[in-house]
Amino acid sequence: MLRARPRAVIVAEDSAGAGLSGYAMGTVAENEPFSVPRYGYMACLYVGRERRDRGMGDALLEAAQGRFKQEGLEATHVDVSCRDMAAQRFWQNRGFRRFLDHLWRSADSAVCAGEDPGFVVRPARSGDRGAVVLLWEEMMDIHAAIDSRLSIAPSWRAQVERSSRRWLGDRDNCLIVAEAVDDVVGFALGGLAGTTLGLTPGTYGHIAHMCVSAQWRRRGVGRQLFASLRDWFVRRGVPSIHLYVSCLNPVSQQFWRELGFEDYISRLWCDLV
Repeated sequence: MLRARPRAVIVAEDSAGAGLSGYAMGTVAENEPFSVPRYGYMACLYVGRERRDRGMGDALLEAAQGRFKQEGLEATHVDVSCRDMAAQRFWQNRGFRRFLDHLWRSADSAVCAGEDPGFVVRPARSGDRGAVVLLWEEMMDIHAAIDSRLSIAPSWRAQVERSSRRWLGDRDNCLIVAEAVDDVVGFALGGLAGTTLGLTPGTYGHIAHMCVSAQWRRRGVGRQLFASLRDWFVRRGVPSIHLYVSCLNPVSQQFWRELGFEDYISRLWCDLV
C-alpha cells in the first residue's frame, strides 16, 4: 500500500510526541466504462479511542479528500459495515450517502430453480460476445434511468468488448448465458475474489453482472442463471457469494433478497465537486 501509486497513507501524529494517533488510507479506483471514470476510495480511516471526538477524523478525511481533488476526481467512495452504526453516522454526517448495497449469502445454501423448456443455460462461447454486449447495454440503460451515477461513457462499447474477451479466457471467471430459440436472452458473470486489508485471508465468489432481456423476465431465467453460477462457485470451494446492487433499484433488491442474500456492507458516495 505504501509503495503503490496513486495511493496515499496519511497519519495523525500526537503533538506531544506520544506517537501516531490515527491514519487514513486512500486510493484512486478505475471505474471504466462509467461516465465517472475514476473515483477516490477510502480504504480505511481510524483514530485511537483516546483521540476520538476531537476532530482528528475530520482532519484525516479532509487531507485524503484534498489528495483526491488534486487527482481531478469527482467523487469519493467508502465501504461501511451495515452493523456499525457509529461508522455509518460518521460518514453520513460528512456528506456521504448510500449508493450500493453489498449483499452476501452462503454458497452452501441450495437454490430451487424451476426448469423452463423454453430456454437453456450453458457456458458462454466466443460467438455469444455480441449478444452479451447488447444485454449489458440494456442492463446499464435501466440502471442509468434509476441513478445517473451509473450512467456509462460514450466509449463504453470498446471497453466492454475487451472485457468480454477476457471473461471468456480467464479460468477464475464464469460467463454463462441463457439461450432460447437460438437467441441469447440473458447472461451472468461471476468470479473469484480475495479478501484484503488485513481481513482473514480467503476467497469468495463475486457476481459482477446479470441481465435478462425484457421479454424474458419473470420466467425463471435469472434464477436459473444464479443457480448455475452458484454450482460453479461450490465446485471452486468458496464459502460465500457476494454482489453489489443499487440501493435505488427495488426490483433487483427484491430478486437477490428472495435468493437468500443479506446486508453486509454499504457503499457510500460523496461528491467532491
